[in-house]
Amino acid sequence: VAGMLFVYVLVLPLGALLSLKSNRPAGRVTSPRELAELDGVLASLTTNYTQQYWWFELAGVAVRLSYCGGAVLLFPTHATLRCTLCVIVVSAYVAFSLSHKPVAQESSRAVTVLAHVLLWLLALAVIVSTNVASERVQVGYSCALFFFTIAICVLLYHIKASETEHKLAAAISAQEPFDKEAFEARSSAYLHDAVALQARDIVREPSSAGMAYLKTQLAPLDSIWDEELPAGMILKTCATTVEALLANLDADATLEARLKYLFNDVVDFSAFLKASDKSILLSLDILIDCFKEVRWTRFIELRLQALWAMRKTTGIMQAICNKFLAMEPFGSMLRAQEDIKGPSEQLVLRREDLAKLIRGLAPNASESYLRSVDQKALPELLKSLSTEGYPEFHAHFGVVIPGGRTYSHGDSGDEPKPADDAAH
Repeated sequence: VAGMLFVYVLVLPLGALLSLKSNRPAGRVTSPRELAELDGVLASLTTNYTQQYWWFELAGVAVRLSYCGGAVLLFPTHATLRCTLCVIVVSAYVAFSLSHKPVAQESSRAVTVLAHVLLWLLALAVIVSTNVASERVQVGYSCALFFFTIAICVLLYHIKASETEHKLAAAISAQEPFDKEAFEARSSAYLHDAVALQARDIVREPSSAGMAYLKTQLAPLDSIWDEELPAGMILKTCATTVEALLANLDADATLEARLKYLFNDVVDFSAFLKASDKSILLSLDILIDCFKEVRWTRFIELRLQALWAMRKTTGIMQAICNKFLAMEPFGSMLRAQEDIKGPSEQLVLRREDLAKLIRGLAPNASESYLRSVDQKALPELLKSLSTEGYPEFHAHFGVVIPGGRTYSHGDSGDEPKPADDAAH
């Protein structure tokens, strides 16, 4: 038990501290998003603090250890000294928080300070209770401590509800309209990341409501989409997605085809294509090294997210098709069948009598107009004729194909009806 306690109390916190420190070498400036990617599962220990005081969670751990039995190791037989130690530790924590502001968000900073003030009062209450004090004093102090706790909860709710930055981020996450002027006035890396993440989620799982929100609320925020970020950092942030795409690349394809699959025309990869061995095996590290001097705007990142989401969807659909073709007896024949690329023009427009009628409506029409009629208007016209003039259409086919039979919707096909009796 003592060994497990030693590991939990001392080894784990110090191990986490050293791991986080290794991601922050002296003299190196790293963005919050890249740090979060490097920290991995430990990122939650630093995201609430400014970059300068990334280690401040360790101070909070020290306070909690003092209150949870750590003081007993120093003063096993003196309760008053243990309480005094807790008061000193938490006082130092509160004083440092007020003077240096290590917690990034204003609301989180206020809540953290008030919570530790509550711990300070709790330690003072223990000192009062363990020494000579009347019952009236102890009850009064306990009541005051209770009301102070309620006041902290009320203040927390007020701060969260009134803090502009928090309200904007909450509205964006819920895909609700927000005040763009207030957004620009309080624009920060926190809000920029909130917009970018919401836009990424929309393009990854698009819906009509989500795409409308992206178009009307998020896309007009030019200050965000024009912001440039290191390309390597973007690739690291999307490491899981990029590695999944790399795993699906055709090893026999040319380097240009593989880069086209990854970036299409969103990113210029011509310099990398000229300088690299055409047989190189692409990996995430190689891509990061290739674009290490390049910066992409957030809009380019969003376009890449949309492209990669489309590639993923295409891969899923292809896997489903492969599964069905594997079960189909004629699957191999279907695979061997070449794609049929039909013309987009309507052959009926080659009839001179119909062409004259159309030209009569617009004798000086441009080629683009005729093409638009060809591809758009005529199909709708034929659709309307087939619906409204079905009896004449049906009678005409009875003449062209004597003895022909038709089927109504829902027929099994075992007993086809004569053309004269068939349902429309």
